[in-house]
This record gives sequence, structure tokens and C-alpha cells, in this order.
Amino acid sequence: MKTIESVFVNGQFIKPHGTQVVKITSPLDEEDIAEITCADEQDTLFAIEAAKAALPAFAASTKGERIAYLKRISIEIEARIDDLINATILEYGAPNERAKWANLIAASTFDNQAKLLENYAFTKQVNESTVVMEPVGVSALFTPWNAVAGSIAIKVAAAIAAGCTVIRKPSEFGAWQAQIIMECIAAAGLPAGVINMVNGDGAVITKPIMESREVTKISFRVLQ
Repeated sequence: MKTIESVFVNGQFIKPHGTQVVKITSPLDEEDIAEITCADEQDTLFAIEAAKAALPAFAASTKGERIAYLKRISIEIEARIDDLINATILEYGAPNERAKWANLIAASTFDNQAKLLENYAFTKQVNESTVVMEPVGVSALFTPWNAVAGSIAIKVAAAIAAGCTVIRKPSEFGAWQAQIIMECIAAAGLPAGVINMVNGDGAVITKPIMESREVTKISFRVLQ
């Protein structure tokens, strides 16, 4: 059985303050395949503070720096594709080809965002006005159980491209896949605090996020 006993905060995988343990059951045979130790409100507050502290420097990063991060994440995901396929089959019940396709899309999403960023103009002239596109700030990104890697990629890649820092809250029922993607992002070497992950009960984690004055963007939308 896979055991996940960490959150990712301020550039490190650390033991959560939370103590609630949740088991993950495979839809293939209804057997328990993993268990996670859930983050709590204190873990979430730590993640918010880390994202806040990292924001000024990352918002000032160059397009070239962000492009390099995005490309490295794509490479790291491709390197872990077999691990992701296995986790997707067990957690999601997907057949092998569907699992492979879904995770390759995650890798290509980061790469495509890098390509888009190369020619993206953050300053535009609109009639007599100059419009400057700026990072919205600390972003809380919630992603669903289905299409775990793709859902994370679509949201996180866009946030990195825009210069935003992130608190990720994936579904606890896709924790194994989410953990691997977080390991890929960590291996890409982004500055500490840019991407943080707290996994666990939505009702517990959502409260400090909704109450925080530091979180300026919240995304709940799921893939259709």
C-alpha cells in the first residue's frame, strides 16, 4: 500500500501538522491501495505564507525564467510517465492507453504554455491606452479526482506563466497521482514557495483560504 505522509510547502516535502488519515480505494477492485495523512488549517496557513513570501520575486521574474521552469516540469513529467500511468490505473480505473494519454497531455500542457509565453506580450497598446498585464497574486487552485494530472497542469502552468504563486489543493482521492506531479514540479527547481500543495479534506483546507486576505485568486473549475 502506498503511504503519503507529506505536504509540499516552501520548497520542501514535510510532515503535515494534520493527523487525519484517509484511505484511497481503487475502483478496479474496491481494495485499499494508498493512504494519506491530511493537511489541516495550520498547514494551509503555512502554505499561504510561503506563497505570499515568494510572490514579489516570482512576479518580477523574466519570461525566459518562467519558460525554463515550464519546460523542465514537462521533461520531469515525461520521465515519470510510467509511475503516473500506474497510479492513474489504480486510483482512477483507467485503461493503460487512456492513462498514458492523460498524463502525456499534462506534460505537453506545460510545454505548450512555455511556447505560448515566448511571444506573449504583457504590455499592449489599446487605442490611446497602454495595458500592462500583471500577476494576479497568490492563487489557490482546486483540482478534481478525474483527470488529475491534466487538471493540475492546466491551472499550474498558466499560473507559472503569469508569474503567480500557488497553493494547490488536489482531490484527496487522487493523492497518489497528485504527489507524483508535485515531485516533478519540485524536481524542476522552482524557487521555494512558488508552488505549494496541501492535500486533504476540502472543508478543512478551504476555510483558511477563503478567509485569507493574501489569496487573490481562487479556481474551482473542473475539466468538462
